[in-house]
Amino acid sequence: MATENGSVPVVACGSMNGKVSVIGLGVTDSSSACIEGTNVLRFTTQPSAITYLAWIPDSQRKDPSDECILAVGSSNGSLDIWGIKRDFSQATAMAQICERDWRPVTAHSVGKDMLTLAKLGQVILVDFSAGKPKVHKVALEVTQTIVACVIDETRGCVYVGSYGFEIIVIERRGTQWFNATDKGSPLRDNLKKTIVRSFTTKFNMLRLFLRGMSMSPNGRYLVFTVDDQVNWDIIRDGPEITRMHFHQLSDWSVNDSMRTLKRIIGGQYHGDLCYNLFDILNGESTETLANLADSIQNPKASIAAERKAPSFPIRELTYWLDGSKKTTELKERIMLELERDPLWRVSDYPNLSLAETRERAMKKVRRLADLATSRPLEETMVRMSIISVVDPGFWTRFGVHFGLFFGALQGQATPAQLAYWMEKGAFTMQGITGCFGMTELGHGSNVAGLETTATYDPNADEFDVHSPTLTATKWWIGGAAHTATHCAVYAQLIVNGKRYGTKTFVVQLRDTKTFELMPGVNIGDLGKKMGRDQIDNGWIRFTHVRIPRSHMLMKHTKVLRSGEVIEPPLAQLAYGALIQGRVSMVSDSANVAKRALTIATRYASVRRQFSDGTPGAPETKLIDYPIHQHRLLPLMAQTFAMVFAAREMTASYQQLMSQLNELGDSKGAEVDNAIKNLKETHATSAGLKAFCTWMCLNIIDQCRQSLGGHGYSAYTGLSQAYSDFAVHCTWEGDNTILTLQCGRYLVATALDARRGQPLPANLAYLKSALSSDGKELKVKPCVGESADIAGSLDTLKAAWSSVAANAIVNAVRDFEAGLAKGLSKDNAYEFSSASRLHAARMHTYTYLLHRFAAQVEQSPQALRPTLTLLAQLFGAHSAINHSGEFLQSGFYSGAQIETLKAFVNDACARIRPDAVPLTDAFGYTDYVINSPLGRYDGDVYEKYFELVTSLNPQKPIPYFDSLIRPLLERTNESQPGPELEIDQE
Repeated sequence: MATENGSVPVVACGSMNGKVSVIGLGVTDSSSACIEGTNVLRFTTQPSAITYLAWIPDSQRKDPSDECILAVGSSNGSLDIWGIKRDFSQATAMAQICERDWRPVTAHSVGKDMLTLAKLGQVILVDFSAGKPKVHKVALEVTQTIVACVIDETRGCVYVGSYGFEIIVIERRGTQWFNATDKGSPLRDNLKKTIVRSFTTKFNMLRLFLRGMSMSPNGRYLVFTVDDQVNWDIIRDGPEITRMHFHQLSDWSVNDSMRTLKRIIGGQYHGDLCYNLFDILNGESTETLANLADSIQNPKASIAAERKAPSFPIRELTYWLDGSKKTTELKERIMLELERDPLWRVSDYPNLSLAETRERAMKKVRRLADLATSRPLEETMVRMSIISVVDPGFWTRFGVHFGLFFGALQGQATPAQLAYWMEKGAFTMQGITGCFGMTELGHGSNVAGLETTATYDPNADEFDVHSPTLTATKWWIGGAAHTATHCAVYAQLIVNGKRYGTKTFVVQLRDTKTFELMPGVNIGDLGKKMGRDQIDNGWIRFTHVRIPRSHMLMKHTKVLRSGEVIEPPLAQLAYGALIQGRVSMVSDSANVAKRALTIATRYASVRRQFSDGTPGAPETKLIDYPIHQHRLLPLMAQTFAMVFAAREMTASYQQLMSQLNELGDSKGAEVDNAIKNLKETHATSAGLKAFCTWMCLNIIDQCRQSLGGHGYSAYTGLSQAYSDFAVHCTWEGDNTILTLQCGRYLVATALDARRGQPLPANLAYLKSALSSDGKELKVKPCVGESADIAGSLDTLKAAWSSVAANAIVNAVRDFEAGLAKGLSKDNAYEFSSASRLHAARMHTYTYLLHRFAAQVEQSPQALRPTLTLLAQLFGAHSAINHSGEFLQSGFYSGAQIETLKAFVNDACARIRPDAVPLTDAFGYTDYVINSPLGRYDGDVYEKYFELVTSLNPQKPIPYFDSLIRPLLERTNESQPGPELEIDQE
């Protein structure tokens, strides 16, 4: 903040940790660039970020003193008044006029011996005329953030304006201040009710958003700067104003006859301010606003207004979300390529038959197979990430071969075996198309319980692959029904009558020339599914199918010609490759959520519903309703959390696989460390896969419901998205099973910590919470009602760490209670399954928040305020949804939970102006969004109507003559109906 103390320029600075510096600048030569005689005063206020500074120089005092006044507002809502000596030698705390209530000051105004500060729901007036500050607090009923307040010393009142253009007048009555909307207010009558009623109605019905407010120099006009909802400029022939405060009114002059306001810059008039000048005396605006209503209703104008003043650079956020500018530019190029290729048309999918859908998918397989094997890996990965959103069914179809089948070869085959299968065409799909045969009719998540057998015959040097029961039938095998020639089959290895567990075998399904089924192989189509019809899921039964011994993938377990079985020292290393699918689903969850939120947010910014009852008033945008903000914006925060968690998880997985690949024949500490990292990555990915896919599925459905009846249409994009995504909660491990696996790891790690074992980084919070015996939980609660509930990410991280630690310790106690009952270790884990699942949930949300906070710290400075607020919203909103756990852990009190709720409401209101810019930063084109309701230009109704009518042209009703006509013209001659009697009177 820069101001003046008499003739001495003053700069006051507030830091993130509550420190304030007041700098007095003595400039000896105005033409010199050198600043001499600088005085610096430093002091500390509240231990929270400084968000507001208001300065009252002694020249503004009726009775000048040797002290100036500095009001300091913190992010936690506290407000302190300090006296600053004229020579900057001392700062004295005069009063704390507002305790921490988590409603930061958002506007202030300075008058003679008067300081007015506004925050959500309250105006604070500080009177210094008696020397010691006297504080008056007036409650306000406003729904939007207060952005401006003005002291009118002539009339003895204060004008307060919210972002939603709610104008309230605070008046002085004797020595007290009151809301002028109270009945019997003389000011209300004197101003002919114009400010209180007429004016607010005029502007609010047009959904104008207030940005700044000031008095004109002659005291006659109240000047507003508005973020208008139509495409007309506030300053003609000049830059568009988005936020303005009039601190030096001498720069402005008013032409009363023409009622225009002009700003003087360098002695010349710069331009006219139109549509925002209000005559207080006459209760009239300078222009008739009714004729603007029609243009305001236009959806294109509505969404254009949303992009006028984002609080962050959109393009920079896109680069940050994508990882780099290079990746963003590559993504945009690939989206354009797909959009321009007729083969990749997706808008007509709702009208395609099952056969047409699968045929188009195979055409795409042919096209993409060449690109995937000839282009750089980075380009292929970006292309597939886009396709996973545009066409998830095809993405699965293509991923079955390259991700699952070829992934199994990469993870389970020896180098010689991998080279053999690549020469056969396994990578290029030239001669081989593969599928992945793990799931069975009777078994899914329990891989160890699979029933398909592979029995070694040493005489023939072959394996006999067999489905011994009906439930051993391979089920849900993508690509099996029509296209796969080979399958990576998971089966029980049996050698000399002994079972060695589930291993992987490559089994040929079809002749690569005739495409006839191989002897002993039976395959069928599973038919219509809930979603992803592009993939031909099928079932497979094996009847003593013979394969060479070399077709068992032997990177880990080996079977020699003699029948000797050589098992790896640590069999769990073989399961490292299975983590990849779970990691990719965290990224997929984030990407699909981006699309759903883009559709819902853009639609909410153009869809209008209900008005205030004023004749001719436009209806209100959905996004302007606080309940709709509360419905969508926490989901936005969840999506950002998933983006950053996916980034961290992908890096961890890549580091793990690099470590496993470098092990070779290593033993001892290196292997032990690799196993430790594998267990941690497995548990973390299991929790993330479960809770992120559940989170995304909920986001899709909430966004679909927010579209109203249109959400039920297949053409608007979200009903099919829900059907397509739902399978994520089941495949690659049922979510509930994965959470239990994560919970088991958490219990085991806590027990290890009690025995003195070091904790992994993701569970470091247990160290401070566990006592030496691991049975006691030490929770550091939020201290008192004035604690910084959500004012910093550190506070929220501490809260979530406390709750997660509490949940883990409770799971340990339940597990040990099971052991005390005499249960086996496995049964004791089952006994504690409910608490294990709960511990996994709390730990995963803690991980999400910690990763979000870490990304905020690493983000560019221009993005940090927006990302910080989103991270706080994620942590606070998630805490409210699990408030019982926070109360149980003792970290928050009931009153503090209510404060959290108030913070969430305020955070949603503060994020609301950035809602559309945030979705723009996701960087998806209209082609990827593939919904008329989520169009960038906002032209939702025209495009929706065009799409529906073009894909469903009017035709003769096919069954009119055969069914409808007979229904309407049928007679019953044997029992004629009663005649209609008419009263002749």
